[in-house]
Amino acid sequence: MSAVTISRQYGSLGDEIGREVAARLNLRLVDGKVIAEIARGLGLAASDFEDRDELQGTIVSDLVRTMRRLYPATIAPTPTQEKPELDDASYLEIIRQVIWEVARTEDAVILGRGAASILGSSPTVMHVLIVAPLTVRAERVMTADNLDHPGAIQQIKRIDERRARYIRRFYGSDWLDVNSYDLVINTGHFSQLTSVQLICDAATPMQAVASDEG
Repeated sequence: MSAVTISRQYGSLGDEIGREVAARLNLRLVDGKVIAEIARGLGLAASDFEDRDELQGTIVSDLVRTMRRLYPATIAPTPTQEKPELDDASYLEIIRQVIWEVARTEDAVILGRGAASILGSSPTVMHVLIVAPLTVRAERVMTADNLDHPGAIQQIKRIDERRARYIRRFYGSDWLDVNSYDLVINTGHFSQLTSVQLICDAATPMQAVASDEG
């Protein structure tokens, strides 16, 4: 198992950095698209996940089969059945199992979804937190989302609070606690390119350990 989890403040370039790290290290990127594909494969609407989570490929079909086997309550209903409700317990177990299966069977970069809390401490999993000052993030969000300054600040606070609430609710921890991470990068000080390089350099020994264990 060889994985990099990336938690990120909104506007910190975490998603962009995650994509580049995955490409540079030849790792699979697990982002919001994956959970939407799994939701569809289980016969559940992607909207069932959107209020609870922020979460191409054979991995999706493999994980759908795993979910159906381990959590039969999530199987799509027959035409005569009503659509099942996805309660919090079922949702959390699905997310946990998806992330564990990804980390167990795939070398991957996993964005968000509490992956750092789920996978915990392992010599072959590196947890990264990407942050930046609010002023820097506001400028980026204004450009990327075509918002004025107050609108950008509001969006940043809304999304960061949603992520914080998610980790608090399901894992009882503070997502910005630096003790939960192996590497913290401030993209107000480091460029996107440098940040990618820092993560890749730190992940290289981890990959060597995973290769030796394999």
